[in-house]
Amino acid sequence: MRNYYAHKLSDCRLKQVYDLAPPRVRQYLQAELHYALDRINAGDHVLDLGCGYGRTFPQLAGKLVS
Repeated sequence: MRNYYAHKLSDCRLKQVYDLAPPRVRQYLQAELHYALDRINAGDHVLDLGCGYGRTFPQLAGKLVS
């Protein structure tokens, strides 16, 4: 299992999975993001546990500083 993450589960590979996702999956991912965005306000504190490659971070950060 040495270097398993680097070779099998790296952020670049995970991004490829999301990029290749069928339209229905992408629709679900967008709905998930909008659900979170609708519930936070500028100035709120949000904890991103780092489960992924940072797909939602730019949108979340943009809303928090608006």
